[in-house]
Amino acid sequence: MTLWPELEDSLVRSAAREITGGARPTTRRGPIRRSRTTFGVVIVTAAVTAVLLVLLVGRGRDATSTAIADPLARAASAALHQPSLFPNDDQYFFVRTEGTQPTGMSAKSGRSINAVETLITDRWQSADRTSLQRTRIVALHFASASDAAYWRAHGGPDAQVGATQSMSIPASRRYFIDIGRGELTRAQVLALPSNPRALYAKLVPSSKRIAELLRHASAQVLAQIAKLKSEYGSLTNYLAWFAFNALTSSFRQSPMPPAVRSAMYGALALIPGIKSIGFDRDLVGRRGAAIVFTDHFRGIRWEEIFDPETSALLGERETAIGKDVGFPKGSLIENVAYLDEAVTNTLTVPRTQRLH
Repeated sequence: MTLWPELEDSLVRSAAREITGGARPTTRRGPIRRSRTTFGVVIVTAAVTAVLLVLLVGRGRDATSTAIADPLARAASAALHQPSLFPNDDQYFFVRTEGTQPTGMSAKSGRSINAVETLITDRWQSADRTSLQRTRIVALHFASASDAAYWRAHGGPDAQVGATQSMSIPASRRYFIDIGRGELTRAQVLALPSNPRALYAKLVPSSKRIAELLRHASAQVLAQIAKLKSEYGSLTNYLAWFAFNALTSSFRQSPMPPAVRSAMYGALALIPGIKSIGFDRDLVGRRGAAIVFTDHFRGIRWEEIFDPETSALLGERETAIGKDVGFPKGSLIENVAYLDEAVTNTLTVPRTQRLH
């Protein structure tokens, strides 16, 4: 018997990413991330050495501790009144982002160079057509001029400013929304609950239901849960993180109808530990409402910045608050701004209005 039907596939997939890690990159290194997929393809990240340069990318300015009245409820209401960006299966959902994150290079001489890179990423996602992601390095920041010179000489052409990498993903007739098995047909997306509590229940069963299923769980599932408890401190902490990750990653990478988007904002408010911190500014300076989710056991704090009047996701950042996450305590690990989104028919950058 599975742990719980609605969550088991995603739990297994997520646990595998978090516990076993996977192959480590040998040249460029990314931040420690909550489980993230791009068009359903797992991006494996690995622990890196402490990067003091993260201060160069800047923390959010104008953050306040003044609570704002029900920002998630306001965004949920606003989502219902926005034009739908849920494309037909033969169209593309386009998103442009700008982000900063640490990267590094280890030379044969034993010298290690760390930098902070700024990336512009364009994504075209389609159910019926080949999807495309194109990433361009627009800036690199180093601790010293000698580090910068060494990187230019030894970093290779794909790790220099101006380098572009493209990735094509074959059509799968699915949308990658992290609910249930995480790969939903158009009909399944449209059938998702528009009620926040019903949507949340698809991610996290009631404590009574969990207890019932655990009594009948197999030894293999119980062993998996023991690993999760070790990694996250408790099953309760894991489930809160799981719900937060599922909802925010769905916002970040997938189109969805207005009613589903509204329900997801409402479901975010149901996660234990979610806090409103007032207003903050994203990477490019836009001001929005901010909520945070803190995993004290693993030492990571995530912040989501959004416009409660339009429901647009503006940005997110990840901060190290513990000592054992591969970065100094207080370091900004990743900072991303969501600049543009649109429905389009071609693999060209469409004309859009900047999100606000």
